Amino acid sequence: MDARKLINLGAGCTLLVLASCGKKEEASADAAAPLPARAKAAPGAEKIPGENELRAAMTEKNYSTAVDRLFGMQPLLATEEQRDRWAELYGELRETLSDASSKDPKAAEALVTLRTVRNGR
Repeated sequence: MDARKLINLGAGCTLLVLASCGKKEEASADAAAPLPARAKAAPGAEKIPGENELRAAMTEKNYSTAVDRLFGMQPLLATEEQRDRWAELYGELRETLSDASSKDPKAAEALVTLRTVRNGR
């Protein structure tokens, strides 16, 4: 059973790394957008590209996708405000996963992945 968990964890981390690589390419295209277009964003718009998708994944209880999106955003953090927002999102996701992990095995698995990736293991 322990070996199976390690294999699943390794596969999850591999998927996370691959998913985050794809996010960098999308972010490059977004970063090339002219600044005036970004300045016209509606109030409450995402501070970090992909924030809305992360929230949607959390709402849909697609926990592994939420973890992938959270760590996929990390290379895009350019300002202190974005880093603070990322930390808030991390806390929200961790709390959501902790609350759901007792009832949902996918939430428990995503929580382990979240902690493992955050701790660099």
